[in-house]
Amino acid sequence: MRKNLIIQLLAITMPLFGVAQTTCHINGVVKDLKDGQKIYTSIFAMDEHPCYKDSVIVRNGLFSFNVPVNESTLTTPMMMTYKDSTQHYYSTVYYIESGISELNAFLSSDNRKNRITGSPLNFICHEYNKMLNSYNDRILPLLQQSRDKSLSDEERTLALKKTDQLKKELNQEQQRWILENIDNTFGIGELVIFYSLFDKDVIDQVITAIPDRFKGNPTVIMMKDALASINRFAVGKPFTDFTMTNSKGKEVSLSQYVKKNKVTIVDFWASWCAPCRRAIPSLKHIYDTYKNKGLGVVGVSLDSKKESWLKAIKDLNLDYPQMSDLKGWNSIGASIYNITAIPFVLIIRDDGTIIGREIQSEIEMERLIKEELSKNS
Repeated sequence: MRKNLIIQLLAITMPLFGVAQTTCHINGVVKDLKDGQKIYTSIFAMDEHPCYKDSVIVRNGLFSFNVPVNESTLTTPMMMTYKDSTQHYYSTVYYIESGISELNAFLSSDNRKNRITGSPLNFICHEYNKMLNSYNDRILPLLQQSRDKSLSDEERTLALKKTDQLKKELNQEQQRWILENIDNTFGIGELVIFYSLFDKDVIDQVITAIPDRFKGNPTVIMMKDALASINRFAVGKPFTDFTMTNSKGKEVSLSQYVKKNKVTIVDFWASWCAPCRRAIPSLKHIYDTYKNKGLGVVGVSLDSKKESWLKAIKDLNLDYPQMSDLKGWNSIGASIYNITAIPFVLIIRDDGTIIGREIQSEIEMERLIKEELSKNS
């Protein structure tokens, strides 16, 4: 997932360090969680079956883990997850580091306040999250203003322009953090997910700068494969069709929708992807504005649980077609387009030509849609 700090990495890594099997002890304090509830820790994996996963029960607001220190845990971000009494899901990312035998975890019902302390990479991660939150605190109110129908068109347009500018500034900040940490697991993990922030000529230089000890890492190899797919499915190239099942259980092909509409937005998402859910209001706004002029939207879910997928469709009030093969990251769509993070968007003309991809700006997406539809009006 693209995500601000929703990192999706392979759980199996190349042996970058010669490390004997030891453990890192995590002392945890948690607020707003009743005794008897569970906290889980695992390697951040591309699917729901990581190669390491453990759980503990909260007692008197405290918990502890003994996490193995090995090649996998040292080279892949880790995650703690838990649910409160209302079944709301919370998570926080942390890092295991060589030579660090103890970490402290402070968790609550506010993800923004969660923190892991006791090592350099966890400090970097905390500061990075503070930066992300500072931008989101400014972006979200502007997004709300841009959709507030009580405001004038001029006021909504101005709010959207300010949002777009802040997103560009945020992207630049993310690039800076990645470049400054290109020699550690945090930087490599962020690069694998957010490589699309970089211009093509810059990303080639960034890849060259990756230390030799990381170049055999499957996460880096995965990124390089994804970059190769960008050339294969670049703007101007034909899309590749695939078949899945829609939300009513009927087999459908992507080409059915592409042929039906003048322009089709293909949104790869999942019910568990927080950035995907945050992006949906913008997508729905564009769809509602242009659906009577020839625009179609198709949601391609990377869910693996049918009930979660269908519940999200209902909860988010998604009134455009949905498809999924319920194979998670092993989805045929994700495989064809080598998708390593979501949301991932393709925009396809009715003749099958890709006219846009990975457009993050609502203004830019709407401009492209409006321009393309005007050609066929």
